[in-house]
Amino acid sequence: MQRRDWIKQVGLVGAMGIPNALLGDSFNASNVKPDTRVQLLVPEDAANGAVVPVGVESDVPGTLKIVLLLDNHNVSKVAELDTSNPMLVPKLSTHLQLQQAAIITALVETKTGWHGNSVQVKSLGENC
Repeated sequence: MQRRDWIKQVGLVGAMGIPNALLGDSFNASNVKPDTRVQLLVPEDAANGAVVPVGVESDVPGTLKIVLLLDNHNVSKVAELDTSNPMLVPKLSTHLQLQQAAIITALVETKTGWHGNSVQVKSLGENC
């Protein structure tokens, strides 16, 4: 999918864009509430596109699942973590390979709905 086509399909939810086609049947982009309690720990300017650290921490009570989406990637859903076990801390940590600037979106599922936050990685020091 071309970037321009992807942007056309994006449903803006506050400052966050989430394409319905990526999300599947479990939720709709219009049902995602922008929420700063979903913290994305991502460098704005990544020094090396081959290894970009990404962390997600959810302070939303009753977090059941964390989903990580990426707009400029061959697979848009890049990570998913089931945190429904109360013994698990609602945190996710991974590294992504980025060839170009991208918008990273973290979604959190609770019993009352979906919450999300987005961050843009603006530049890469070295491309992978």
